Order: sequence, then C-alpha cells, then structure tokens
Amino acid sequence: MMNASITVNPIGTFLPISIPGGLSELYLDGVLNDRRNDTTMEMDGYSVYLALKALDWTRPGGFASERKQIIDALLTRMSQCDGFFSHGAWTGSPEEIHFRFTATAVRLLLEGWQDGLCRLEDLRSVLDKHISYSETLPIGLWFLHDSLELAETRALDPSRPTSNHAWGSSLKNCMVLNTHLDTLATLVHCLNRGVIPEAEAASYLDRVRSALDALQAVLEQNRSLSWKIFSFFDSRFRELTFSLSFLPEFPKRKARGALRRTVVRLRRHIRSKVFGFQFRDGYLERDISLWGTGFEYHIVNIYDLLRVIYEMRDNVHLRNGTWPVQDWIAIVDSALDYTCRAPYSIELIASTKETGRAIYVCEAILLRLSLDESFRPPRSWVKTYCAVRRRVPPSAAILGYDPFVVSKSNFELGDIEKMRLRDGRLLIVDISAEKFTLLGKAGDE
Repeated sequence: MMNASITVNPIGTFLPISIPGGLSELYLDGVLNDRRNDTTMEMDGYSVYLALKALDWTRPGGFASERKQIIDALLTRMSQCDGFFSHGAWTGSPEEIHFRFTATAVRLLLEGWQDGLCRLEDLRSVLDKHISYSETLPIGLWFLHDSLELAETRALDPSRPTSNHAWGSSLKNCMVLNTHLDTLATLVHCLNRGVIPEAEAASYLDRVRSALDALQAVLEQNRSLSWKIFSFFDSRFRELTFSLSFLPEFPKRKARGALRRTVVRLRRHIRSKVFGFQFRDGYLERDISLWGTGFEYHIVNIYDLLRVIYEMRDNVHLRNGTWPVQDWIAIVDSALDYTCRAPYSIELIASTKETGRAIYVCEAILLRLSLDESFRPPRSWVKTYCAVRRRVPPSAAILGYDPFVVSKSNFELGDIEKMRLRDGRLLIVDISAEKFTLLGKAGDE
C-alpha cells in the first residue's frame, strides 16, 4: 500500500492532502499554513503528523524526516512570534490568536517531544501561555476562544458578536463551548502524559478542577419556561434550515440568506439573553453571542466533550471527582442520536461535498464505543458512520494513530476498516454492509 500516495482528511482545513506527494502544501514561507486563506495555522500540521506516525507502522523506514519537518516549521513560527503564535486570519492583525490552533500546537509539541524532535521547555512554555488565556467566572475558569475576546485587544471581531454577561462573563467573552473543551482536554492530556512533574501538578490540577466546575454549570439543562419555549421554536427553525439541503444551490442560498436576515438575527439576540448549550432535542450549541449558524460545531462539541471525559478517566486525581460525568455521557448519546437522524443527518451528508468535517462524527462514535464494553451503537449511528466514510478520506485516527481516539489501526484501502479502540478492543467496520463487529482486546480474541 505504502508505495503509492494515500489521501488524508486533516482535522483543521478538512482539505484532502496526499501523503507523501502533497506534503509541501502544508507550508508557506517555512511555517505551517492554512490552505483556505494562506495564513498560519497549526491544525493541519498536527493531523498530518499523526497520520505520518500511523503510516510509519506500515512503511519500512517510515516518515521520520517528514515529521521532523513539521516540528521544525512549528518551532520556526514560534521564534517569529516571541515563543508563541499569531494568526490574523480574520483581521490581519498580529494580535489575533486562535486558541484551538494553539491547543493543537501544544499537542503537536507533545508528540514531537516524545519522539525526540523538540525540547520539553518549548512545550511547557507554549502550554503555560496557552492556558493563561482564560477568564475566571463565578462558576469557574473558562478558557477563551480567541484573543479578540480580550478587552485589551485592539483588533475587532469582524462578526461583531453580541455583548453578554452569560454566567457572569465579560462582555467580549463569546463563551465558545468547543474551545473550552479543547483546552481542557489538552491540559489534562499533558498531565496524563508526563509533561508536568507530579511535584508541580497541583496548580494545573486546580485550574482543571475549576474549568470542570464551569463546564458542569454551563451543561446543566436550562429549565426555565423561556428556555423551553425558545428551545421548541429553535428546533423547528433548525429543521427548516437543514431541510433546505434538498434544494438546488441557488434557491437554497437565497432561502438561507432570507432566514439569516430575519430569524437568525432574532435568534442571535435571544441566545445572548436566554442562554444555554443543551437543547431539548439533543442539539449542542457552540457559543452564546456569535451568529449561531455554525451548526457543524454540534458534532465538534460531541467529539470534544468525549475527549474531556476520557482524559478525566485516565487521571487518578480526577476520575473520582464529583462532576456528573454520567450525565455528560447521556448528553453525548442524545447529541449523537440527533446527529444521526434527519434532518441533521441529511445536512451532514450533504456537507461532505464541500468539506470533510463530518469525520468528527466517525471519531466521536469510536470514542463512545470505548466508554462502555457493553454498549452497542444504534443502527442509525452505524449507518451514519459508513455514509460519511464512503464520502470523505480517512483521518489520522482511522489510519491508525490518534492518542485521543484509537490505540492502533490496521488500515487498508477498501471497504473493511480495522482499528484498535481506546479501550483495546478491535473494531471491524464493513462499510458496504454497514456493519460493526467488536472483538476482544489484544491477545484475547
């Protein structure tokens, strides 16, 4: 297999990239590139690095030099930015930093450090800088989405988010759930993999506990009458929006434009006043004060929440905490049910014509299977997984390596996928027959 190129779906741009032939596309002027707009971004580099590690197992000699080039490009960008990062994708300003990008940079440095390609000091300095971008709320610590949420940042968010004080936040804090989850998962992941010596871990764990308290507060179901009314009508609005996927491109664009000028504006105002993330139909909102039309972030929230749950379980200081993890798993199940039924599933599959972002659903399902050996996925989940995989290239996890999702896969091009889940069991996916087969852990079957 490895004498030929393989197409990979990088979690970041979700623009397919060929390995090894297309690796030069990752770079612009010697640093990691966002191929959508030719600004800097670390996410594709991390995703491709993991894919290269997966393919290293099946290719004699591996991709050691290619992986080193990715790490070197990351370190080059750090040196250009006084030891951290800057992005400027929306504003062009060096003050604009995106923290999902920098969380990914932390994880990339972690892989590089453990592979002997960078120093622990570089990793620690970036981690410390990254988690400093946070706000202490009455409910706990909240990790920010980007530097435009800081009062001192002079560059203005072009989306002009509505001001809010949700859960006691500052006016510019958009309360973006997926980025808070991503930083939480990244921080605990670093603790679990020995980045922080045990003697120094206490202050980091204090921040984790406070951030988990904040997560618990925002994931509680809003039981007010106003939320119930809003949730009911919002469900109908989303059903209408997703059903437009059936229309040809021009009328679909016109209809969605009309909704944005009317319902979306009203919805945006209500969301910043009557706030919550967990809708009664299973939908998970991304934020409080942005436009609220990033419906694809529903699946990102699921994936990120599962990663937090797993990292908590792997940490001796957190696994027996008082946070309602079982309730969070119930939220995940409800959210995946919502994802895998119409009309969201129709919108999801339609989106694969333009982006590979739907791969998040596949990885979330893989994570959920590892939570409970007795759990069997509903038929709708299996069908959705296979429908997505028929349409988009494999991610690094499906290729065989992702420290959050799988322990190892034996990937071969074709209709059968085999992967070692995080709990050690072997999953065999027959994409054509839309069938999952779960076998015992390594050495058991």
